[in-house]
Amino acid sequence: MYLRDNIFVALANLYPARAVGRESHKHGKASEMNLLRDLLAGIAAIETPDSVLVAHLELKSNDEVVGVLPIELQKHYAFMLPERKALIALHKELSKQLEDLEDAGVEGDDERVSQIHQKFFVAESRVNDIYRLFWGAVRRTFPSHFEAENYGLRKDWQVVVNRKNGDECAGCATRESCSFGGMFREDAPERYLSALNSLATLRALLRD
Repeated sequence: MYLRDNIFVALANLYPARAVGRESHKHGKASEMNLLRDLLAGIAAIETPDSVLVAHLELKSNDEVVGVLPIELQKHYAFMLPERKALIALHKELSKQLEDLEDAGVEGDDERVSQIHQKFFVAESRVNDIYRLFWGAVRRTFPSHFEAENYGLRKDWQVVVNRKNGDECAGCATRESCSFGGMFREDAPERYLSALNSLATLRALLRD
């Protein structure tokens, strides 16, 4: 019963109520807050992330282990995987809808086609932001290696830096793929980590 209150407390200092007004939507503050709220709710609902999620990610010869992923970010990873699977399923569903419309002779500029594309764009943007928040937070958790080209995740939740191109390094993310633009500010990962720490502290206090 305390979950929702904990989340609002964790976000309160980062996003004062006056900052989430009509004007703030232009700058993405409300959208960023909403995404962080959803993430915190999902993470708070995960008791213990299963290490089997990363069991297949073996250490590579050119990996440099820089630490172990904190428990709250382990939960983020556990939350992120089904979100990505849901996006893949949505893509298949919407692609079928587009095919059906095309077979029915519907033109590409039809409003129904635009709505389908918009639906996927919104869903894809959400998953991409969750992905970038995760890797952005990982980089900031291990600041001594912040400028490394690739960060990766390995079995037993080990965090590594890797010299390979991100596309060739399973479980890795390039520095470029973690950058924010558009409606999100570059300090979004810092804000997210602050909210995570606040939530973890509140939950610990409630258990004591």
